[in-house]
Amino acid sequence: MQCSVVGENTFFTTTTQIIQWECTDGLVYALTLAGFAVINIAQQWIWAHMLQLKRRAQRQARRDRHVLPIALWQLLSSVLGAITILLIVSKNAGVLITSIVAHAVGVWWVYGHQMKDSSDAADAADAPDAQRMQRMQRMQRMQRMQRMRFPGSVNLGT
Repeated sequence: MQCSVVGENTFFTTTTQIIQWECTDGLVYALTLAGFAVINIAQQWIWAHMLQLKRRAQRQARRDRHVLPIALWQLLSSVLGAITILLIVSKNAGVLITSIVAHAVGVWWVYGHQMKDSSDAADAADAPDAQRMQRMQRMQRMQRMQRMRFPGSVNLGT
């Protein structure tokens, strides 16, 4: 098996190469990286928003679900994903580094500034009934542990 480099190596250059188009202008390269960073951060926000919409929809009866907004957000996410793929396959170090950093920044920004989830599941752990149930379960576990007998142990009055 024999491998060889096809075409020019543009991995460590400021050449923008997307599909059949190639641009060597540094300003276009910088704008491409900035736009790509914005797309990656936007994708993180869209994914978090879609998760909330999906979680709310799953808690509703089928006839009450609002599926169209979820489908439209998914469509936008798919379009941005396709653009991301086109940029990633441009075989450029700047694009790959921008992708990694922008995804991390996107996660940090989105989940650092996101409103509390308004679904019932998010409030369930804070509800008084849930706290009471957790206390009862802890007490039951402690009682079971107290009733356990281990080989060689001494019965201390029970």
